[in-house]
Amino acid sequence: MTVGHLRVASNSSVNLSRSTGHLPLSALPEDQVKSSGHDQVEQNHDGEIENEHIMDIQRRREEVSMRYEARLEYLRAKLKGAQMHEKLLRN
Repeated sequence: MTVGHLRVASNSSVNLSRSTGHLPLSALPEDQVKSSGHDQVEQNHDGEIENEHIMDIQRRREEVSMRYEARLEYLRAKLKGAQMHEKLLRN
């Protein structure tokens, strides 16, 4: 992506606040907001799903970190071996 391309993208005149495709929503005071027990069960279930998803992401992230760490260790050992081989060839 070139700098000129970014400049054109940043000069875009799109204004989402004037979009006519969305109906305006009126704000409700907190004392007028009612939620049923069913809504709360759904929210709890959604929260559990989110927590499971976050835990899965963290687990996979840790696995990737461990794989990369092992790969770095392997490459460092390989480099050290190549350096030693080079040193032996020079002597």
